[in-house]
Amino acid sequence: MAMSVILIFAFWLGLPVIAIWQILSAKRRYVDRNCPECHYDMSGTPVGGSCPECGIIPAISWSRSTDPERVLCRNCGHDLAGLQWNADCPECGLHSAALPRFRPRDSAFRFRAVLGSILLAIWVGLTTIIAVDWYDTYQNNRMRGAAVQNRKRLTEPRAAEQAVTTTPAEERD
Repeated sequence: MAMSVILIFAFWLGLPVIAIWQILSAKRRYVDRNCPECHYDMSGTPVGGSCPECGIIPAISWSRSTDPERVLCRNCGHDLAGLQWNADCPECGLHSAALPRFRPRDSAFRFRAVLGSILLAIWVGLTTIIAVDWYDTYQNNRMRGAAVQNRKRLTEPRAAEQAVTTTPAEERD
């Protein structure tokens, strides 16, 4: 019995910790620390440092795509200025190389963050319901106890009076 209560209590306290961990771990994944050229995972390297695999500095290499007037091949990065929008790349031969590369849009909310938020909201709601129910039960028990004590106080003098009035005359003397 005591072990099951301890397990329930540990689970109840552990649930918000798990929910908050889900929310925080989802936020950390928004930062993309891969090299844009070779896709090397650069999470252990200093920010602004060069890639240990290919040697480029990611912050500088990304600056070429920020120029909206410059059209580059999606495959090799060859400058396609002056060509039609559906032309093939003269360098690598990629068909319709100037078309933009579409990436699936990242959702605004990560699944783990939503899951953690839902778990936390459920925990807060259930804790509130349990606390209110406990308080109501406590108040009802207190009022019942007070009512029982009042009844005892009122019935004790009556019982004593009845005992005096109902006793036979020979016992009274």
